[in-house]
Amino acid sequence: MNGAILIVDDDEIIVEILKELFEAEGYNVKKAFNGEEGVKEIYDDGIDLVLLDIRMPKMNGYDVCKIIREHKETYNLPVIVLTAHNTLEARERFKGMNIEDIISKPFNPEYLIQRVKKALGNYK
Repeated sequence: MNGAILIVDDDEIIVEILKELFEAEGYNVKKAFNGEEGVKEIYDDGIDLVLLDIRMPKMNGYDVCKIIREHKETYNLPVIVLTAHNTLEARERFKGMNIEDIISKPFNPEYLIQRVKKALGNYK
């Protein structure tokens, strides 16, 4: 097992694609379909990396990331943002939040796998 990845995205198709992609690479994959579920999963289970969407119901990706960074035990947890809204504004809002990367949807699967491996290598 390569570690546990939490996918936080309200698009069920994207979640399933990512789940299959990373399970095929040997990762344990957890799913959350909004920010509130994502935060609960982070604190309920041992998560090694978060793939985070920005625009979601109940709690957006910015707020999820803020909560992750507010706690000592999750401050260094790697976060990669996957979004269809990869704008300068999004990059500015995440500046200083200690994220690994912002990757646009649709994403290149090989590139995403490389970024996850690199982030986990730095974290563990």
